[in-house]
Amino acid sequence: MWFSWLKKTPVYQMHLNGNNIPVRQGQSLLQAALAHKIQIQSGCKVGNCGLCKCRLLAGTVHPLPDADNAALDATEQHSGLILACQNTAQSNLWLEVAETKRQKRNRDEQLA
Repeated sequence: MWFSWLKKTPVYQMHLNGNNIPVRQGQSLLQAALAHKIQIQSGCKVGNCGLCKCRLLAGTVHPLPDADNAALDATEQHSGLILACQNTAQSNLWLEVAETKRQKRNRDEQLA
């Protein structure tokens, strides 16, 4: 129909580490966070480095077309970890930034 361009693109709310961030349909969670000056550690932005790991606490996400979750092993995926660079919102979300293995190792070395 000629007025189909009037339809609003769904916008979901992502609650991330105490911040509410709007996420447009098709926008990666990482893109949404960075657009609103919320820092999520990231590197490759294509799913290989794993720096943008987040724990999905509530809501539904959908992988981007051709998503690569190489940085997540099966245990991490089953425990609710996702890559912010490789997923879009399909509902309102509650997330927390997950500590990467490298960050945990550095923290442990500093405490030792």
